[in-house]
Amino acid sequence: MNQLLQQINTLLPDNHTEEISEADVREAFRNTLTGVQKWLNELTLGGRNLLPGTKDLSGNQYSTNTNEFFLGFKIAKAVITNSSYVDTALFKTVHFPKEEVYTLSFWAKTSVAANIFCYFHTPSNTISAESSTGGVGSSSDGGCAISATSEWKKYWVTWRQGNTNDVKHITIGRCFTPGVTVFIAGVKLEAGKNATDWTPAPEDVENKIANLFKNLPDATHDPTYNKTLVVKPDGSLGTINRQ
Repeated sequence: MNQLLQQINTLLPDNHTEEISEADVREAFRNTLTGVQKWLNELTLGGRNLLPGTKDLSGNQYSTNTNEFFLGFKIAKAVITNSSYVDTALFKTVHFPKEEVYTLSFWAKTSVAANIFCYFHTPSNTISAESSTGGVGSSSDGGCAISATSEWKKYWVTWRQGNTNDVKHITIGRCFTPGVTVFIAGVKLEAGKNATDWTPAPEDVENKIANLFKNLPDATHDPTYNKTLVVKPDGSLGTINRQ
C-alpha cells in the first residue's frame, strides 16, 4: 500500500486536490502488484510462513481471539478451568509440508509460570520435537512442552517428520493447569530449524491486494459509473460526481 501511495504521489507531486484518471490509478496498482509479486516469487521456502491469517488470527480455528494486540499482532487467549486441558490456537498449513524439518515460532505469556504444549499433527507422523526452553518429545502428534512465564517472550518448537501428502494441523498453547490463562500472538511456521522474524503468508498479501483491486471501480468497463477518483490534500483517495 505504501508503494501505491508513492506511485500516486508521483502523479501529483505538489499534493493538491486534482482529478486523476482511473487508468492512472490502475496503472499504479499494477506497478505495485508487479513489485509485490516479485517479492512473493523470491520468497524462499525457509522463510515462508506456511500459516495464513496469523497477524489478525483469521486463520485461528478456535474462538479464542481477543480484541487486544501485542506488537501489532492480535492476541489469542485461553483460560484453563477444571477441564482436562484447553488449547489456545489451532492453524492449518497452506500446502503439504513435504520437508523433513519445520519450526514454529510465536510470542506467548501465561498468567503464572506454567508449561504449555504445541503439536504438529493430523496426520500424526512426527518423529521428534524440541523447544526453545528445553522440552523434547517423540510422540507422533509432535507434542512438546514450553516453559512459559508471565512476561511476553518469543518461543520456538522444531519438529522432524516423516513423509506426508496432506496439510498439517498445528496446535499452540495447550495447557493442563487449572487457573492459568495463556496468551499467544505472532505465529509463524517455516521449513528448516531456524526461527526467523515473522512474515505474513504470501496468500495473506495476495488476498489483501486482490480485494483492494477488486473494490476499485473500473469506469472503462462500467459506463454507468459516474464518479471520478481524486486525491485530497491529506493524500487520501476520494471520489467526486462527474459533471
